Amino acid sequence: MTDPMISMGSFRKQVQQYKPVEVVLLCAAISRDMDINKETLRQVPFTGTVAGFPHTRNALVTHHGLAAVARLAIRNYPWTKGRLRSASVKDVTALANNWTNVEDP
Repeated sequence: MTDPMISMGSFRKQVQQYKPVEVVLLCAAISRDMDINKETLRQVPFTGTVAGFPHTRNALVTHHGLAAVARLAIRNYPWTKGRLRSASVKDVTALANNWTNVEDP
């Protein structure tokens, strides 16, 4: 089951809800860990529910996706408003996975 395509504006809003410094630091940490383990593609299992049934799928994380997330966090920093959420490794992994579903990135 593939994820639906999302617009660049929607993806930008997903990134802007987190504290940009934390997002950039987590992107660097994940990328460094991938380098240490000699990985170019990391599969991370995500468990959710589909129609009330548990469903596990793999999120795909690449250096390119992490770089895109970090770039958007830095570039859109002046427009972040309100209370920003703290980012976790799972959040940044989900954002890097969502980068593969952006229409015309």
